[in-house]
Amino acid sequence: MRTTASGLTAVLPPGTRGTAVVAAPAIAGWTCQGREPESYAGLLAVPVTGPAVSCSFRPPGLTAGLAAGAAALLCLASRPWWGRPRRRS
Repeated sequence: MRTTASGLTAVLPPGTRGTAVVAAPAIAGWTCQGREPESYAGLLAVPVTGPAVSCSFRPPGLTAGLAAGAAALLCLASRPWWGRPRRRS
């Protein structure tokens, strides 16, 4: 099994059939073999369709959270220019 920061890949023995159960909680955000995995006793259950099982995880709301964080950072960065008196000539 090979794990990364965003997922995992398991190479199975030749001829493996059935369902692979991955010891990871079946929560929102997992995608296995291009679709949402099933749950078996609260763990990921993936139908075996080839020599390997590949799953990736992306936390729900990640894109919206990154956008909100970027907007907040932009507001904080522009704060020094807010309310500055303008010079009159």
